[in-house]
Amino acid sequence: MGRFVGHLRDSALTRILPQVDDAVVLRTGFAIDRPQRLGRITELMGPERLARVVASAADGLWPEALAVAAMVPGEQRGAIAALAARQPRDRLDSLVRTVAEEGLRESLLPLVALLGEEGRRAVAVLPALADPAVLAGVVPAVVATALWAEFLPLVELLPELSRTVVAEAASSLTDEELDAPAREVDKRNLRELVLPLVELMTDPAEERIFALPVFQDQGGGA
Repeated sequence: MGRFVGHLRDSALTRILPQVDDAVVLRTGFAIDRPQRLGRITELMGPERLARVVASAADGLWPEALAVAAMVPGEQRGAIAALAARQPRDRLDSLVRTVAEEGLRESLLPLVALLGEEGRRAVAVLPALADPAVLAGVVPAVVATALWAEFLPLVELLPELSRTVVAEAASSLTDEELDAPAREVDKRNLRELVLPLVELMTDPAEERIFALPVFQDQGGGA
């Protein structure tokens, strides 16, 4: 189906989509050979059907859902992220655990970055983000995606134990890995989000953070 659905006219898609199971729609979108058509197909589904398709991802199809979300236009990507964040807690938790198990953090983080405060709060209280093994792996993915400025508002909402895990993981990064995000944080005036995280680090790690060039350029220190 993925090989030909991208070639169908809107009129044909409008007839076919209501007859196809939600999970099949998701699998077909994942396999589509003309991903540029996914935006239009999503429009034709409408918000209610899209919500059902996103919900079907919790039945073992989160990787496919992440791949589809990466292929649709920005506005629809944000809608998919919001729909995922509104899933029942156990289903949303399964997304985070699947992402950790399959090494897909770099696919999920751009979606988390699109969430509003309500969505971030739903993610922050998930049991998976209280698991150090899951949470520590997020920091390297944030470095890889350069999404520190978007990640920090989520960190602010985490329980202190989880924030400590993030702080420890961040303190293990090299100076080179820390320099670019530190400059971005300074540029966006987000120090008020960073300083509480730095305070959870050990004294040597804290001193190393404040020895970074960006802090020295600004006079150093907290």
